[in-house]
Amino acid sequence: MASKTPARDRPSAGRSARPSFRQKVMAALVLSLLDAWAEVLLAKSREASRATPVRPHWEDAVDMNAAAPPWGRNPSSWSHRIPVAVLAAVGAILAACMGLYQLQWIDSVWDPAFGPGTQRVLTSELSQTIYRIFHVPDALLGALAYGAEILLALAGSTRRWQYRPWIVALFGLNVLGLAGIGMALVLAQGLVVKSWCFWCLVATSISLLLAALSVKEVYASLFYLGRVREPSGRLGVVWRTFWGQASPSADRAALAKE
Repeated sequence: MASKTPARDRPSAGRSARPSFRQKVMAALVLSLLDAWAEVLLAKSREASRATPVRPHWEDAVDMNAAAPPWGRNPSSWSHRIPVAVLAAVGAILAACMGLYQLQWIDSVWDPAFGPGTQRVLTSELSQTIYRIFHVPDALLGALAYGAEILLALAGSTRRWQYRPWIVALFGLNVLGLAGIGMALVLAQGLVVKSWCFWCLVATSISLLLAALSVKEVYASLFYLGRVREPSGRLGVVWRTFWGQASPSADRAALAKE
């Protein structure tokens, strides 16, 4: 006779597991990114039909390529962001190739400057320690960071410094994280591993160049949030503006002249 399953081992009928706080945060970020991508597609479609995007509460047409104070140009323009995405793609390819070597999916990595130096660095005790902590090779972690940089560089419209400050903030944090960790690993190569990795140096140079190309947009967004706070001094308005909520005071801050 078949034994009955204990009551505590049976799934409870009519009950659904509540999502954790982490799941709620990730879902909110994914939905916000999708909303930002939808804004890009909408702006492109309106541009194609020669229609000017209009914010719901504005009476006047919005110039999507307006300069972002304090700069005289728009740092969120595609001419600024496309090069960032291309450079990040190059960094992602380099990091992915090194990660495949660390996973032993390819037999060797060519180093035009330091001979076997790249292989020594990628198989060093430091790299193995990082792998034991994260269960992912450090080069693949870098490839994921570069991939995130591509997505964040292309998300949002050409006025995301105003409409999506949170994307610009994530973009800046990712860029600074890449540059900082890259510099730390370069120092570790000379001080700990006692060997040099040519492609690691190239990837770090790319991350520093990305930081240099991105600093104007990040500063423009922070400058805008500072202007939003100035009239009232209320952080609540800044917080809502940071997450993309439109308001007349925020729009006035964006259009105010120097």
